[in-house]
Amino acid sequence: MGVHGRFLEAAAREMAAACPGQARFLLWTLGRRRDDEFGKERICPHCFQFLLPDSRRVRLRPKMKVTPQIEKILKREAKSYKLNMRQTKLLKKYRDSKSVLLITCTSCNKTTRHFGKSRYFLATKTQNSGTPTVKSSLRTPDVKTQSAKKMTPVSCSRLGSKGNTPSSLPRIHASGQVTSSGSKTPRNSKFHFSKLKRMLNLEEKEKSQKADLKTFLTLL
Repeated sequence: MGVHGRFLEAAAREMAAACPGQARFLLWTLGRRRDDEFGKERICPHCFQFLLPDSRRVRLRPKMKVTPQIEKILKREAKSYKLNMRQTKLLKKYRDSKSVLLITCTSCNKTTRHFGKSRYFLATKTQNSGTPTVKSSLRTPDVKTQSAKKMTPVSCSRLGSKGNTPSSLPRIHASGQVTSSGSKTPRNSKFHFSKLKRMLNLEEKEKSQKADLKTFLTLL
């Protein structure tokens, strides 16, 4: 209700006891205003008087109740079954049913109906007023296999079936850093160090054997 509507209502309340005719004229002017926020249930639209607790009779007609037949139709609809014309009409009547507020003015003895909201309207409103889903823009960094290959030692590729065990292979985390599972304890680090040392010694022996073979062939 705007400022003008509040002024008319306050003036009508003040003049209701002193000049009822003037108060009714102000309420008639207020009733002609097309304002959705104005509480029409407080004023009788027929005699334009305030509906006080001692000058009105209020009744509430509830919505259509859920019968076993309607419950059966709702279950069929949930299972995506086809409904006939009669079932469709009954389901539409159930969803469009509204509660009605009946107010009877004791001065003019006329009843005014004020309709509520239907079940379909309330269901759509609750669906639309749900919390919006926020999509996270954070993504895990892509780990390239080439960088992982560059960071792995050359000796790991030369190991046999015993050296390619899952415990000795390096692990790649989401941040892109390569960590070895065997470097957790100093004992495992010593073991890998001795293994690498042994591999280097074997390579040196192979080279020395090849050199001795070349010298032997040249002497022949």
